[in-house]
Amino acid sequence: MSGQTRPTTVSLFVNVVATLFLVVLANALIAKIAPRHALSHGEQVVIYTLVCIGSALSSLDLMQPLVALVAGPHWLASPENRWQETWLHDLPSYLAVTDLDALEGFFGGHSTIWRPEHLRAWLPSFAVWGSFTFVLSLGMLCLNVLVRKDWTEKSKLSFPIVQLPLELTRPGFWLLKSKLLWVGFAVAAFLDLMNGLHFLYPVLPTLGGQFYDLQQQFLNRPLNAIGWSPIGLFPFAVGLGFFIPLDLAFSCWFFYLFWKVERVLGAMTGWSDLPRFPYVEDQSLAAYVAFCVYCLWVSRTHLRGVWLRVIRRPGGIDDSAEPLSYRTALVGILVAGALLVGFSRHVGMSLWVAAVFFVAYYAVSTAISRMRAEVGSPVHDLHLGGPHIMLANTLGSGILGTRNLAILSFYQFFNRAYRGHLMPHLLEGFKLGEQTKVDQRRFAWAMIAAMVVGIVAAFWSLVDVSYRSSGRPGYATESFSRLMAWIASPQPPNYGSISAVGVGAAATVLLMWLRLRFVWWPLHPAGFAVSGSWSMNLFWVSLLVAWALKAGLIRYAGMQSYRKAMPFFMGLILGEFVLGSFWNLYGCLRHLPMYNFLP
Repeated sequence: MSGQTRPTTVSLFVNVVATLFLVVLANALIAKIAPRHALSHGEQVVIYTLVCIGSALSSLDLMQPLVALVAGPHWLASPENRWQETWLHDLPSYLAVTDLDALEGFFGGHSTIWRPEHLRAWLPSFAVWGSFTFVLSLGMLCLNVLVRKDWTEKSKLSFPIVQLPLELTRPGFWLLKSKLLWVGFAVAAFLDLMNGLHFLYPVLPTLGGQFYDLQQQFLNRPLNAIGWSPIGLFPFAVGLGFFIPLDLAFSCWFFYLFWKVERVLGAMTGWSDLPRFPYVEDQSLAAYVAFCVYCLWVSRTHLRGVWLRVIRRPGGIDDSAEPLSYRTALVGILVAGALLVGFSRHVGMSLWVAAVFFVAYYAVSTAISRMRAEVGSPVHDLHLGGPHIMLANTLGSGILGTRNLAILSFYQFFNRAYRGHLMPHLLEGFKLGEQTKVDQRRFAWAMIAAMVVGIVAAFWSLVDVSYRSSGRPGYATESFSRLMAWIASPQPPNYGSISAVGVGAAATVLLMWLRLRFVWWPLHPAGFAVSGSWSMNLFWVSLLVAWALKAGLIRYAGMQSYRKAMPFFMGLILGEFVLGSFWNLYGCLRHLPMYNFLP
């Protein structure tokens, strides 16, 4: 609430890694003093996974927008903006808090949620949206169960994102004993220490931590069409980039520049006069969905075995060691889907819109999980490119109508961006459990319990803090102002957007085919999907540097040298995350803005 670091905006959560680091240090000390009481490898990764679940649920891209969207509509409605008579009057009262006296304390601060009238105002919305979020999350867990065995055991995907927590918690603490780890840690920590001190005492020098905008070098058309193109270097991003495959690291910065070239060509040809050209979000969403279809296609043999097990026919896959039986998981998906679509229909959304929306949402979720499992994408935000916006952009706001658009605007809370998405963390938790011999069924129930606790704790703590420090309506203003623009100016189907969806899907399919056909093909479809996201602006240079270092090391020093260098790059991640978390906590405790290494 003080504008501190946003720890859930990259694939590897900053706060979770910093917490795990402290747990491992304490466990190493306990292992020396009282070995019998030390945590096992499996227990440590369970802690890591459960904290990931809680963090994902309370993240900048889930519960934080939800609280604002629940609190904002009636508070922001006025005779001037005409929200009440245009769309708000037609919605069930439990979707948003209606008591203006209760909302005055929320937005004004210096109050408390623990007053009877405030509790009565918030409980209906909390019960509805908390249950909705739990069902949404449970559907993700069940989807992961169906693909877990194929993706973690048969296909042997590398899961680059969890290599640091996996190695950090290994018995013997070999990583903590590595000198290279502490060299990398010291480099990153020193940079963040100096930048934090510079923030507090500007007379001290700063070491990086700032961006240079490449657009400043191009003042005239068509080159100035590249837009904001920041150049900055993040030690942790270099560390993360070192562990992802070379083809993805190359594809991320290559396609980032490719989008810039598209903008320049658009300015040269006049196409940039079209609204939203070159439709980056539309192409990216199509790429995610196409990537999901590809993942399911390559897993078709496994999925056939799953189906045979569900209907109890010969040839089915043994699911005795799975987190849930395949039949239970499939029923869970169907029930979750029916509840989500049924709820949407109940509050006013058309059946076909709800069905298309949730199919697209879970397709994107599955694609993100596979991307992280296969290539470890460091970012996957798809910022403001989710199905809630793309439906209006492609089909036209005039076709969807006010009720559909209003509910889609509420659904922005889990679609605004996908940086802190829950589903890949559940899959990575199952991978860690498989690597450390954790009982998967007990682990799954622990995850479900963490979902319940996480939803309640996140929602209630955010509301509580807002009553004490004043809530911010920014997410509500953003979503519902867009809704009013849709209503005020109904649009027909956008054929440019529809064409971009087709181009994005076709490009992804082509990249997949080339990748399967030619071993040497250097471009990965996941890079095409994630490179158009807002977050790639921040990290493309870091990924370019990581790619160059890794490629050079492997080519000129060999794989053995690459493996020996891994602790150094893990140290870069740890050093920046630990010092960044320190500055974050310092700012929170002092109630001061503080240096933020994550813009």
